[in-house]
Amino acid sequence: MSIHLSERKQIQTVLASENGERVLIAGFLKRKRVLGKKLVFGIIQDNSEEIQAVFSVSDIGQENLETIAGLPLQSVCAVEGTIQKNADRTKKPEMLVLAFEVLSASEPQLPIDLGPGTESAMDLRLNWRFLDLRDERQRTIMLMLSDFERFSRDFFYREGLREIHSPKIMGTASESGAEVFTVNYFDARAFLAQSPQFYKQMAIASGFDRVFEIAPAYRAEKSYTNRHLTEFVSLDVELGYIEDVEEVMAFEERWIVEVLGRLKERWDSNVERLFGFEISVPTLPFPRIRMEEAIEKVNRSGLNVSAGGDLPSEGEKRLGQLIAEEHHHPFVFVTHFPFSVRPFYHHKADPRTSSSYDLLWNGVEITTGAQREHNYEILKRQLAEKGMKEEPLSDYLNFFRFGCPPHGGFGLGTARFMMSLLRLENIREAVLLTRDPKRVTP
Repeated sequence: MSIHLSERKQIQTVLASENGERVLIAGFLKRKRVLGKKLVFGIIQDNSEEIQAVFSVSDIGQENLETIAGLPLQSVCAVEGTIQKNADRTKKPEMLVLAFEVLSASEPQLPIDLGPGTESAMDLRLNWRFLDLRDERQRTIMLMLSDFERFSRDFFYREGLREIHSPKIMGTASESGAEVFTVNYFDARAFLAQSPQFYKQMAIASGFDRVFEIAPAYRAEKSYTNRHLTEFVSLDVELGYIEDVEEVMAFEERWIVEVLGRLKERWDSNVERLFGFEISVPTLPFPRIRMEEAIEKVNRSGLNVSAGGDLPSEGEKRLGQLIAEEHHHPFVFVTHFPFSVRPFYHHKADPRTSSSYDLLWNGVEITTGAQREHNYEILKRQLAEKGMKEEPLSDYLNFFRFGCPPHGGFGLGTARFMMSLLRLENIREAVLLTRDPKRVTP
């Protein structure tokens, strides 16, 4: 019997088929159970789901049964058969196999463990990431990440934003100029972009009222923590014609609530089964607290954080706990950062503070946002205040010489978002392949 892969259906679709319907699936042989010389039960898994396939000697013959019985796990098979509904509606249908074909046989011994309770170390799993992603938990993280970006795009387009793609090779280091990767660019020196910040502001100056980008960013930061990477996907938004930074925060919290609601609808049962909790959709509005008040609050709780600066990680975690106790909310906007710890292009709320914020989720910073300074002369003064020279930033400053709408925006790492959502211990589980100070392969 000839099998045609063009007729293949996703297992998720097949599970909803009628009793007795003939279907073709293809995927990895995840598990198997051999019952003597007459029956083999195999679990076939594809990108969408898994199903139990029943291989019987009466349907496929002795030689084929021996083939499937001896086939190593993780081999790739195409399987054709009929759907057998279970009398118990709470249990999945089975597939009674009529024909199968081994598309690619696996080596018998896998280099890492797959499945619940795996004991393989993180570094070993990352060495064999393509196998690690066959595990349902790891694959679910990646599929949810894909949906997170898709749902975000849906929201942004509905809100009138346009998607842009800014260059990742820059002649001038973006943002502060620190922690950038230098690259050889023919006979000159260039830098990998830390963020699309300057270019999304250029888009506003060009007349694109609202823009977003979801693209790689690079930070030459020698950090070995469980939440830092040297290459990550950054989601950035810039909104033109805003009244103040509050408008940016209101936009972001509405976006987060919608995206989490859609992720809950699509993935909640999987998250509960694989991660042990339900996705929580927060209420609007999110709590807000000024930085000076946040420092006072965490210091009253027993920490010793200096005023006039940023909150250390320990302070952010404590603040998240205190907000959760007081407001029963996992998010908090920390606002009015001292201008001294913010970039030169942030708008000043007053002589000492900036119109900027960080968004914490369960005590972990996931977003930095701000109203930008759009006045050319003020930008030059703020550059001087930071002790920076105008000449290296002349292209950026030109954006503001011929009129620019008031604007503001935010940026976050998509992996950091997924890490917070799924309560992952290591951000490396939330990226397809890891790039950190020690890893540039595979």
